[in-house]
Amino acid sequence: VVGVVFVFFYFFEPMAALLTKCLRTVFPACYHLVSKPLEQVVEPNNLYSASGELFFSGVGVAWIITLACEAWYIDGNELKKRIGYNNVCVGFDMPPASYVAMPVLVISAAMGIAYVWMDTQRGILQKAAGEITQGQYLFTYWTNFGFMISLSLVPLIMVMTPEKNTWGHLMLFIQHIVMRMLITSANFFEAPELSKRSKIWFWSCLFVTTVYPTLLIIDFAYYDYEIEQGVADPDPIIPWWITMFFDLSWFAFLGTTSMFLPPAPHLRIKYALVTDAELEELHAKAVTNWKKTRLGLAAVRHRRDRERASSQGQQMDAVENELVESKGVESTL
Repeated sequence: VVGVVFVFFYFFEPMAALLTKCLRTVFPACYHLVSKPLEQVVEPNNLYSASGELFFSGVGVAWIITLACEAWYIDGNELKKRIGYNNVCVGFDMPPASYVAMPVLVISAAMGIAYVWMDTQRGILQKAAGEITQGQYLFTYWTNFGFMISLSLVPLIMVMTPEKNTWGHLMLFIQHIVMRMLITSANFFEAPELSKRSKIWFWSCLFVTTVYPTLLIIDFAYYDYEIEQGVADPDPIIPWWITMFFDLSWFAFLGTTSMFLPPAPHLRIKYALVTDAELEELHAKAVTNWKKTRLGLAAVRHRRDRERASSQGQQMDAVENELVESKGVESTL
């Protein structure tokens, strides 16, 4: 026992350093959030990235457990019968893998909901500052709300397995695909400028997100139709490699989302302990300051509009003067 303790503490520091380096490399967003819990300048997109990192890690661990404990399920599951190959979700559809994947997906959903909350706050501040329009803010607000509901439903994928409810399992997955595309679109819709690489990524992702669920629905509907017609083991109507290509492409886009999101403002947060008595006072001050801020921003926008109108008026006067001068020249000739 003494020897084990000695070896543990002797190698503890280098092992801890190696583990930290691995976590920082493989899960950069999660490591950033864990290592800096009271960071005063927060990037909400880190929460979105952390949600994706946890989702991928849960899928990877689930596949290892399924291959080790329930390898037979890889060749005899309901999804493979319908689409002709093993979807990524197959890895966590069967216990004991689902027992491990469920908590990971719950934490992933919690990270995503935290992102939704902070992104909504950012949208309110951007709208107040005149950086985004009312339409952009409303699109962000409602897509954030829908994404929160979608994330809450994702863990049900492991409760409503393909063997219990095939179409319910599929619809839970498709609704998440659609909502992730909408939340990503909101980020692009808010951006004043987009790089060429981001535009290419976005339109490619939108194409894959549109085609992939369509192929799944066609395969599922055709399989049920063939079964009703008495076909014992029907093949997918769409070649399995086409659906698999769009399947893996969607997961690739999911994993690279944070790399192509347009830059967005950070949030500055101040942390402090507040008593109940202080809370009421701070709330009253916050309401007063918010009203003053809105009045100040309205004044800034009004002054900006007047300057723009004045500039346009000067340009019109210059054009009129040029026209008058040109007509005077023509009459002289």
